[in-house]
Amino acid sequence: MVALALAGLEAYRSAELGHSFAANLMALLPGLSSQPMGTDTADTVSEAIQSDAGLPLALVVAVAAAELQRMVRLPNPIWGALVKGAEQQQVAFFGYRDDEAGFAAGRTAVDIVRTLAQSSLRDGAEEISTADARQMLDRFVDWAHTRLLDQSTLSLVGAAEKRNIPWVRISPYKRFVQLGHGRNLIRIHETLTDTTSTISGMMTSDKVVTATHLQAAGLPVTAPETVYDEDMAVRVAEQIGYPVVVKPNFYNKGIGISLRLRTEGDVRTAYTAARRYHADVMVEKHIDGDDHRILVVGGRVIGVARRTPGKVTGDGVHTVSQLLDVLNRDPRRGVNFEKQLNRMEMDDLALSMLAEKGYGPATVPANGEDVFLRRTANIATGGTAEDVTEQAHPDNLRLAVRAARVVGADISGVDFLTTDISRSYREIGGAICEVNGSPGLRVHQVANPDRDVAGPVIDHLFPNGATGRIPIAVICGGGATTQATDWLTRMIGHVVRDVACVSRNGVTVGNEPVADGDRANWDGAQMVFRDPKTACAVLELPNEELVRDGAGFDRCTVAAFTGLSDSAMRFARRVCAITTGMVVLDADDPLAFRLASETGGQAICLASGQQDSAAVSQHVSRGGRAVCLTSENGRTSLLVYDKGETRSHEMASTVSPKDSEERKALVVAAAMAVGLELPPEAITAFPDRRQA
Repeated sequence: MVALALAGLEAYRSAELGHSFAANLMALLPGLSSQPMGTDTADTVSEAIQSDAGLPLALVVAVAAAELQRMVRLPNPIWGALVKGAEQQQVAFFGYRDDEAGFAAGRTAVDIVRTLAQSSLRDGAEEISTADARQMLDRFVDWAHTRLLDQSTLSLVGAAEKRNIPWVRISPYKRFVQLGHGRNLIRIHETLTDTTSTISGMMTSDKVVTATHLQAAGLPVTAPETVYDEDMAVRVAEQIGYPVVVKPNFYNKGIGISLRLRTEGDVRTAYTAARRYHADVMVEKHIDGDDHRILVVGGRVIGVARRTPGKVTGDGVHTVSQLLDVLNRDPRRGVNFEKQLNRMEMDDLALSMLAEKGYGPATVPANGEDVFLRRTANIATGGTAEDVTEQAHPDNLRLAVRAARVVGADISGVDFLTTDISRSYREIGGAICEVNGSPGLRVHQVANPDRDVAGPVIDHLFPNGATGRIPIAVICGGGATTQATDWLTRMIGHVVRDVACVSRNGVTVGNEPVADGDRANWDGAQMVFRDPKTACAVLELPNEELVRDGAGFDRCTVAAFTGLSDSAMRFARRVCAITTGMVVLDADDPLAFRLASETGGQAICLASGQQDSAAVSQHVSRGGRAVCLTSENGRTSLLVYDKGETRSHEMASTVSPKDSEERKALVVAAAMAVGLELPPEAITAFPDRRQA
């Protein structure tokens, strides 16, 4: 969670800045008009900002930062503002999924709101200029499109979220993402995953090696050969027989490819063009037919898309140039892969293809006439696609599945050329021209937005409903939290190998020290979440870290609260809301105990270092769960109240809490252990940190 102070303008509300402030903000961020406010006085954020009372500017910054993230496909509904410090400073807070994007959105939101507010105060409501604010918005959007995840990865992340699988971006600059935590994690780079073997990835990146291997396995291929100069390219073309295809061996997205070459001059020109992209150039037989991408995941065909090269279709009225302008107005088309389809420009390639037909940009094609402006059918070069999954002949599907199996790719895109996908290649011919080891999903989403191609990939990586999660226990607040974290780790260590501990004393995974010093924060949690050895995590989350960074996770198994501060209460409620199991509350802490009436449907367990706690007695009388400590003759025992039953467990003789803080730490840890359903002997038999 990012928190940003709006220096110098904290005292203002949006209503004090005049109508034009809100109007200009809505013009920049129109999505605010549909975002729910969640209050009795206003249905939407826009209505709240423009109401007579208005909103504090810190809250305006928060909703603007959230909206900026939604604009670049990073939705997050968490936002708000709070009063902090003796000077009653208002601070905006909002959630984020990508930390770099979160900070960028926060800075941009502050800059936009400050610019509009200061302009209103300085110049008057009717003369506000939004030019600077618009530039700030455009810079953020441009930055986001170059730095954020691509559409295939976003689709996979979205599918993971639907399956309750946590994820985190590994690098702010590359498209590496971790799905799951600890020993259940899987890393992906677009559709390349931990489950893809290195040798398979290397093989599919080399088109000639892949084709040679497939041909030896009896599969129909275009039989490419690597050439090293123009003369060799011509010799190979003549041996294969015209027409031929020339393309770079190690390149994708249809770049540098020349099709249907019929003369020596064409081959020489194509060789030079391909050589610009890679030193290795290949020549292969041209196969008549449409270009089909067959997506194979885990030995099963998920989708088949027929790709069509970029073209315009005449209407007998408009010129090619005008038709292209209309085509590019499609809201699905953008630049640099920011949208599903790419724009097409009237570039040298388009002009040359028009010239081959005796056309130019000013030509008016006949009604219904297709005028192609691209030779290759890739989406990246301006093409489009249609879904033909249901029409594909079973023989062609089996061919693709076998090709993926032969090269060892668990996720692959098989490029198959045939004149009719509904008829068997055994009958009418056809050939595989490539097997892509990290296929993009966009072509299938363009072909049929309703066909889910990301979900099956996630199901393949996390079969049988697995979520990639590990048990997470979180102890929030102050005072006894460090000791409680250590003791709970010891208890779990009796039954779980490689339990990780994150606290003010450092980070450990199993018995292995990972980091020294105070690590009770978001960074410390990431250390163990990203370690494939971690089987279970125990996290200390002090008051100040809870306020500054929020939870740092989206779910936890059990959570405990003791020694809470006033400022941490808002965030403690959030942790309660994302706790899937038991919530342990310190019955002797008024703030923590107050959460009992504010939590949702979670199971509540009260913990007290005193056997005669009035709060515990009242809670137990209503059928609630509780854990207390009792001492007699120098021996310490746990009293567990559970569903009307009372159990007593004597602690090991070495366990003798010396003061109230140690008693609190022990009983909180024990209550969490009960919530984790640890056996009694694991709870009572420590202090040694044995690992099972």
